[in-house]
Amino acid sequence: MTTHTLTPYIPSSSARRWHHATKPIPSAMTRASMVEVPREFSAFVLVGVVATAVSASLYNLLAHTAAFGGSGLVQQPFVAFALSNMAGMVVSFAGTRWWVFRARPVTGAAGGLVGFVAVNVLSWAVPLASLAFSRYVLDLSSALADNIAVNVVGLAAGTVVRFLALRITVFFPRP
Repeated sequence: MTTHTLTPYIPSSSARRWHHATKPIPSAMTRASMVEVPREFSAFVLVGVVATAVSASLYNLLAHTAAFGGSGLVQQPFVAFALSNMAGMVVSFAGTRWWVFRARPVTGAAGGLVGFVAVNVLSWAVPLASLAFSRYVLDLSSALADNIAVNVVGLAAGTVVRFLALRITVFFPRP
């Protein structure tokens, strides 16, 4: 008959150093910050409505009118989208920084502007994917189809992505 003894496992010194160096990172979604989510999200949506009105109006002016040089940007909807969204982003940053997340500290250069722009530009992938699907897969190019793709489908999904990304990366919860 063989007897076995149980020996406790003691990690090597390098494993112990690694274990202590990887303490959990505090969650951006703490209980206190979760209480603020409804107010912040509703304010974020309201700012988004204003910024979207600016962006959508400018997009339609650029992409679906003969303004700005006779032919507009009818054949360049992505350029029209980028230009109009840059204008909307200025409105959005002002409202988001100084109203929605006014009580939160920011990270990064220029009071969070660099991170804000990065998150917004990266989140353009959502409505642009919707526009590309509408234009190049469904072969729809009317003003109505473009607006549904960009300003309904893309906007809804993009809003949630932007809110969560900004809340976690640019506007930290209060300590």
